[in-house]
Amino acid sequence: TNLSTALSAANGGDELWVAAATEDSGGTLIPFAGRYRPGTTADAEASFQLKPGVNLYGGFLGTETSIVERNLKWPAAEVSWLTGWGGVTRHILCADAGITDETVVDGFRIVAAGTPGASGLDGVGAGLLNEGGSPVFRNCLFVSLQGQSGSAVYSTGGNPTFINCVFTQNSATTAAGGTVSATDGAPRLINCTVTANTAPVGGVGGVVLPTDGE
Repeated sequence: TNLSTALSAANGGDELWVAAATEDSGGTLIPFAGRYRPGTTADAEASFQLKPGVNLYGGFLGTETSIVERNLKWPAAEVSWLTGWGGVTRHILCADAGITDETVVDGFRIVAAGTPGASGLDGVGAGLLNEGGSPVFRNCLFVSLQGQSGSAVYSTGGNPTFINCVFTQNSATTAAGGTVSATDGAPRLINCTVTANTAPVGGVGGVVLPTDGE
């Protein structure tokens, strides 16, 4: 029931199957059921640090025996929420250069984080700060994230890949790339939807990649 604890205990080759958010009889999400925050208190330094070869799969109702049994079709998908502590969390997820494409994050709603008034890397990458890693994200929704730039994803190198992901309603405050901003490496977005994101520079609320990105 605590994703931070599970990540700390996991080793390369492990899979973490994460419960989805559930609804009560009135159709309202039960508070924090299927929602996971980094740390146990509103600590700006807390984040989910990805580990080499440890895969995170969200969207489980508890009856599945196989990953393919999940319902990940938007917008009716049962997804697990990774959410920040409002106005405090700098980065929900972090990846360093030790993370390769053997680390997968699949089936999550990554929402509500960012401190755009902070300086340097503290003010970017509210959803994911990728410092040279090459993780693979599939079937994820990045929404309502804020930063100076690269509010959903900020990458300083490596080759992160995003497949069947949705980026929406994210905003940058000082530079182009309201959704994804990469300063180096070769990020890839495959079959992704980027819509309704904003930035103050040149109207580029979407994606800014280095010349060798795709």
